[in-house]
Amino acid sequence: AEVADVVQREVFPAMLKEGKKGGEAAERLSEVLRKMKEEGHQVWTKSWAAALSYLHTVDRKKRKSQETETASHALFDACVASGIEPNAQVYSQLIKCQRSYASTRVAFDFMVLDGTVPDEECVDTVLSTCTFYKETARHKAESLMSFIDHEGINVTPFIWNKFLYIYSKSGDLPGASDVLLRMKDAGIDLTPESYTHFLRACARSPNTSENFDTAELAVAQCYNHGHALTTAATAQLMRVYVAHHSIKRAHRLYQNALQQKKVSSELLVAYAKLLRKEGHSKQSRLLQIEAKKRYKRTLATYAPKKLQKLIAAEKRAGKKKKPAKEVQKPKRVDIIGDAIRKHLQEKKKDEGATTKTFDEDVELRAPTRRTVRVS
Repeated sequence: AEVADVVQREVFPAMLKEGKKGGEAAERLSEVLRKMKEEGHQVWTKSWAAALSYLHTVDRKKRKSQETETASHALFDACVASGIEPNAQVYSQLIKCQRSYASTRVAFDFMVLDGTVPDEECVDTVLSTCTFYKETARHKAESLMSFIDHEGINVTPFIWNKFLYIYSKSGDLPGASDVLLRMKDAGIDLTPESYTHFLRACARSPNTSENFDTAELAVAQCYNHGHALTTAATAQLMRVYVAHHSIKRAHRLYQNALQQKKVSSELLVAYAKLLRKEGHSKQSRLLQIEAKKRYKRTLATYAPKKLQKLIAAEKRAGKKKKPAKEVQKPKRVDIIGDAIRKHLQEKKKDEGATTKTFDEDVELRAPTRRTVRVS
């Protein structure tokens, strides 16, 4: 166990610095674990789980590459060939390495049929892959929940909230309402996150009049159950008020958010939109600037790499913008001055004499209305 801990703590991070990916990383990991076994050290299941975790850690993208998926299959086969019986932790890391919903479901179904009870992390990963498909996300999530129900797997409130989030993200208010009813029938207590996802469905649904009444009812139920609105729920409620053009309620909600310190960048953007509609363009602009600052501070805390990409994109956009051209006043046409200047310059060239320039000798005057004939 001590050697396995050393491998996880030192060998895998060293490989991470080398930047090995895909098949090369899988071969190297299998070789390290095989040498451990040949030297008489016991290779634990968590060592193989850590090796699979390394594969999806190296692939930084949210949607993994085909190379990572193929390498995870090879590493999992090596784990089974070594005599290790995979547990939920190994399967969870294998599912995270999959690229598409189809391959994720294959791994998940194989896990369940193998007799391993999936944990929250496994189900959450499969549900997260459903969000890659905008049109069919709800159908895929419904298929997964039906399979889980058929196999008799216990569904925790966290998984129900994730299922509700898929409906709220697509703006399917009837579907979100149906999920809430199913949660109540299953004896699941609604959490503040549940109301947050439901209010998001209200904000994204196109029917504004129905959304307003449903959102008000959801907020009343949230308070009746002894829950307070989260910062994200307050922002979604503000979006509902702005869409319904409920000015007084939006102003009151903004003041309450300031007092309770639940002001987010999303709430400021929605409130700024309402102020702009009311003709308060200056205040709207100030709120948008503040929203951008808050968003950058949030990224600096939770996603620093995303912040770096945002700053780089802003710099590129700034370079593309051309500076505004100065508006030049049209020059006044002075026919007499041009003729005299041209005459003096030609005379200076012909005679070679030192004559004063036109600017020193002739005083420019404003053109008059008289007609001048130049021979």
